[in-house]
Amino acid sequence: MHKHQYEQAINCYEKQLAIELNIFGTNHINVATSYNNLGTAYNKRKHYNQAINCYEKALHIRQHHFGNKNRLVADVICNLAMVFETNGEIKTAYKYYEEAWRIYSVVLGQFEKKTLTQIVQSFKIINLQWITKRDSENISYADMDSLLLLLFMTAKKKN
Repeated sequence: MHKHQYEQAINCYEKQLAIELNIFGTNHINVATSYNNLGTAYNKRKHYNQAINCYEKALHIRQHHFGNKNRLVADVICNLAMVFETNGEIKTAYKYYEEAWRIYSVVLGQFEKKTLTQIVQSFKIINLQWITKRDSENISYADMDSLLLLLFMTAKKKN
């Protein structure tokens, strides 16, 4: 999509959200989906604070309806992680990737593609922190070992 198309998407999602809020109120699952979609459009336009705000609202609604062990909840958490990573907030991104990974592991199983993607993202962030020496005192070999072990087990399981 081009810059102009994202602006159009934002306008459409904002209108849709206003209609849904008027019809359903603030705590409806459709409202959560609209917040999530609007957050994605804001993220693509590099409006990170607005994206985070939308994702947090979507997360709150989905957690209210589904609890913490649901794929839709994990999807929003993953979206938050991506925004924080893109915005350079690596420590926060790692926290969200890890939370999404834990939920996906329970809901989908350890060896499902979405779960494995979260493991790789978490490892990538640990590796990035290690390489850039950013927060290196907070990164333990145990963190890296556990992620490497999961990747190894996954590779063995698939073969």
